[in-house]
Amino acid sequence: MLAAMAGAAAGPVKPVGLAAAPGVSTRLATEYQTVSSDFVRIEPGPDELSALAQCPAGTLPISGGPNISSDDVVLVSSFPNGNSWQVTLRNDGSTDATFFSFAVCATEIPGYEVLSANATHVPPGGVGSSRRPCPAGKMAIGGGPFVSGASHKASVTSTSTFLRLEWAAEIRNDGDTSMDLVAYAVCVPDSPAYQIISTDWINIAGSEIRYIHLLCPEGMIAASAGVFVRDERVVISNFSPITEREWHLTLKNVTTTADQYHTSITCTT
Repeated sequence: MLAAMAGAAAGPVKPVGLAAAPGVSTRLATEYQTVSSDFVRIEPGPDELSALAQCPAGTLPISGGPNISSDDVVLVSSFPNGNSWQVTLRNDGSTDATFFSFAVCATEIPGYEVLSANATHVPPGGVGSSRRPCPAGKMAIGGGPFVSGASHKASVTSTSTFLRLEWAAEIRNDGDTSMDLVAYAVCVPDSPAYQIISTDWINIAGSEIRYIHLLCPEGMIAASAGVFVRDERVVISNFSPITEREWHLTLKNVTTTADQYHTSITCTT
């Protein structure tokens, strides 16, 4: 189970960020754009499919995720791969579905780097978590999990910045073979221009599907989003930007027992 960010009771969103000096502009010169892969058709069954959204020349991926046509399709991996954002999915339903990968791309940011954690071994029937801290003076603007091995029953339950300093990811292994989990972090120099808006814990009932829209304030751009699940009963389906300011998340409680989650969105100018 991933430790929570500050706050344990359901409540309003709260900003987490650096304070700007009086009279100092927090606007960055960085420009952002969102790109997507082609549509991919995914059939029901254990086989996983991947898609890559490639950033244009002169830009770098800072975050990304899948847009999916069915709540029965679950997220297995979502991480930066070179100049692209790669997602891997599995269709646990009974009918075909489609998906594509999104990437949020930024013009080159001095000090940008992608770092990965050591692999965490996740046994059959277990859960595993992985975190990758950023170096001092940098923040995790994006990141995500990469699952390797016989991962036909891996499902992402959490992927989010943690206390601004690192990226954390967690998966369920509902299969009968072991797998490895690696968290990737996209690290950039920290700045008051980045504001992380998070919620406190929110209840989700057993077997419930929850559709969530996270919105940045007027005049800001959504750089990334995240979700933490308290007890690993909830898996992620949709997890992608849908407008310049907004991300869409779909969470599905795959058990009959209630759980809790909280979300965050990283906004910038």
